[in-house]
Amino acid sequence: MRWLTIPRIFIKRNISDYENIRNFLIIKDDYVEIASRTNNIAHLFNEIYVEEVYDDSYKYFLDFENNKLCRDVCVIVSNNALFLDTNAKISLREFIGRNIVPLVSVGEIVNKSSRLVAIFTGKRELRYGLSTCSGIVFYFTQTEYKPQKYLFVISEDVKVKKVV
Repeated sequence: MRWLTIPRIFIKRNISDYENIRNFLIIKDDYVEIASRTNNIAHLFNEIYVEEVYDDSYKYFLDFENNKLCRDVCVIVSNNALFLDTNAKISLREFIGRNIVPLVSVGEIVNKSSRLVAIFTGKRELRYGLSTCSGIVFYFTQTEYKPQKYLFVISEDVKVKKVV
């Protein structure tokens, strides 16, 4: 696990759905810029990537029944923008336990059987939650607190651009 940084998440939406857009992405060929509504250029686009609250954003872009994405999404961590589109193949991993400690960070490359979390059980045992595929950790969040539950999204289809 590298240093701890809090990622930012942007979900592709229709501009007409939003009256109060805080931040959105301007996507160029080689890089990505983060713009605010004060730039007053959001009206030039029909669809844009709009910033959402990271923790609960999985509700807006994941389809659990079909194990796929229902919207294009971008996660920004450090100076990298990680993109996944709705056609991307993803792996969803959910871990439940008394105490869970993530061992990887967003944007980290993992292999099949890499340790994603350490799970401390009520019987004072230590277990590890493993990845079922190789790829990049695109997103993870804690979805419940007692017992703790973590959700991970891993994909090989992540496209990376630099953030300027």
